[in-house]
Amino acid sequence: MKGGAFLVVAGVAGLGVGPLISDWKGLGVRRPLLGAAFALMLLSLAGVPLTIGFVSKFVLFSSAVQAQGWFIWLAVAGLLNSALSVFYYARVLRVMYFDRTDEIAAIESTPVAGLGAGGLGYGRAVAIGLVAVLIVGIGLYPQPILGAIQSAAQHFLLTGV
Repeated sequence: MKGGAFLVVAGVAGLGVGPLISDWKGLGVRRPLLGAAFALMLLSLAGVPLTIGFVSKFVLFSSAVQAQGWFIWLAVAGLLNSALSVFYYARVLRVMYFDRTDEIAAIESTPVAGLGAGGLGYGRAVAIGLVAVLIVGIGLYPQPILGAIQSAAQHFLLTGV
C-alpha cells in the first residue's frame, strides 16, 4: 500500500508534478489508470473494505481488543487515526478528480488518454499495477496470507526465533 503510493508519487514527480497537493489537480483525469491505482492505494491505506488495508487493520484492532487491558485504548487510538486519515486521503482524491485544470478539456477529447506508461517507465508502471492487483486480491482472499502470518507468529512464540 505505502510502497505503491510512494511509487506513484516518485513516478509523477518524474513527470513534473510538484510536491503540493494542489499540483495533483486533475491527475485522475489526465492519467486515469495511474489515478485509479493511486486512489486504490489511498483507499487501502484508509482501511476501506475489500482491500488489504481493511484486512490488516481488522486483524490488528481485533487482536488488540482480544488482548484487553490498555491494548483496547491502543485499538481506539488506531481507529481514530484511521478515521482522520480518511479525510486527508479524500482531499487528495478530490483534487485529483474534481479540481479541473485548463488542459483537462483537451485531454478528455482524446480517446486513449492516460493509457500506456507515458514517461512513467514500464518497470514502474508494472510495479504500480502489481501492487494494485495485490491490494484487491489479498483484500478479497486474505486466508493464505493470514495463515502464513499465524504460523510464523506461533513459531516465533514457541521458539523465540
